[in-house]
Amino acid sequence: MYRSAVVVALVAGSALPGGAGRPVAAPATYAAAATDTVSVERGRALFAQECAICHTPTRNSTIGPDLTFVARRRSYASLRRHLATAVPGHLRPREVAVLTAYLARLSERKP
Repeated sequence: MYRSAVVVALVAGSALPGGAGRPVAAPATYAAAATDTVSVERGRALFAQECAICHTPTRNSTIGPDLTFVARRRSYASLRRHLATAVPGHLRPREVAVLTAYLARLSERKP
C-alpha cells in the first residue's frame, strides 16, 4: 500500500517541531497514551491517511467498525496486539504506538 511521505515524516517525528529523533515509547496504559500529545497528533495523521477510509471516527463507518470508543471496548494490550496483527506487515511498532495513543484520546470523548 502506498505510504505518503507526510505520514512517514509524522510518525518518524521529523515533521513536528521538537519531534525530530524523538523515539515513540509505548506507554503502559490508555491514560498514559492519551496524555502524550505528540503521539496523539501523529496517530491522528496516520489514522486519517491509512485507516479512516474504512474506519471513520464519527460513528458513520460503512466498511470497518467504528473506532471512536474502541478503548472502552478493548483492553490496552488487546488493542495494541490487534493493531499489530490485523493487517500483517502493515503497521510498524512505532505506528501501533501512535495509533493507540490517538484511539485512547478519541475514546475519552463523550458518547
